[in-house]
Amino acid sequence: MKCWNCQLDNREGLLVCERCGKPLFTGGIANTRKFSDIDPTPTPIIGTTRFPNRTRIKLIIAGAKEPLMLDIDERLSFGRTGADVDLTSYNAEELGVSRVHFVLERNKDTLQIIDKSSNGTWVGQLQLKVNTPYPLTDSSHIWAAKLDLLVFYTA
Repeated sequence: MKCWNCQLDNREGLLVCERCGKPLFTGGIANTRKFSDIDPTPTPIIGTTRFPNRTRIKLIIAGAKEPLMLDIDERLSFGRTGADVDLTSYNAEELGVSRVHFVLERNKDTLQIIDKSSNGTWVGQLQLKVNTPYPLTDSSHIWAAKLDLLVFYTA
């Protein structure tokens, strides 16, 4: 798919451009706007979904053939070698993912994301501050540097 930003012809199945890291759209998105029309300081729409006990995470990673199904008892770290969830096989190093990039942590009946990286973590359009917990919702879009992830809660 051709990137709208840098015009690179990307490989089939990618969600983000390999050159510039911008999202690749395949259609079906309602009410789209130019990025220049979006308020650069959006109000985050995160933290409204409960994450009760025995809930699992379905993690979809750009370019992966199968999603990862994960249980979170207390916390899981995500990154490269040494993290609880090793993303190395998804080109994590080339995409700027840190050894421990972010942590998902259970807090009562919610799930929080905590950035631990040097290259940045975003939830939607919100860049997270390092070591600051943010509540996470079902269907969140996470960027670990340039690695594109979608998080869904499952029973």
